[in-house]
Amino acid sequence: MPKEPPVAVVRLENRPYGGYHNPHRADDDGFITSVGRGTPGGDYLRHYWHPFLLVSELKDLPIPVRLLGEDLVVFRDGSGRYGLLHRQCIHRGASLEYGIVAERGIRCSYHGWHFDVDGKVLDTPGGATLQHDQGEILPGRV
Repeated sequence: MPKEPPVAVVRLENRPYGGYHNPHRADDDGFITSVGRGTPGGDYLRHYWHPFLLVSELKDLPIPVRLLGEDLVVFRDGSGRYGLLHRQCIHRGASLEYGIVAERGIRCSYHGWHFDVDGKVLDTPGGATLQHDQGEILPGRV
């Protein structure tokens, strides 16, 4: 008669901070815990305001943040308006955390595309043409 393989015995730690050594469950409930764009939990949370930064923390430079699984950049333009855009520029993907804050919006430091605080393209220097009309909100904004 063949021998049965030994059964793995999991012993739960019963001491202070012993939970660290306990086995982790692999069956997370992604329906609730996933907060990325297009997930049920993420779509639900995007209906509400989320305080994530104090106004006193926002100075002259843009600040990169990660909210609900998305890389964003928050800034205050020269006229005092607040903007929250995707971190990558929609033109070539350069990071807007290194952008130049202008009187109205932010300018990409790589090719100089100028975005308003709500994501509208205000200016495309160097004769760049858009397939969209300038001033239209492009899909890359939050």
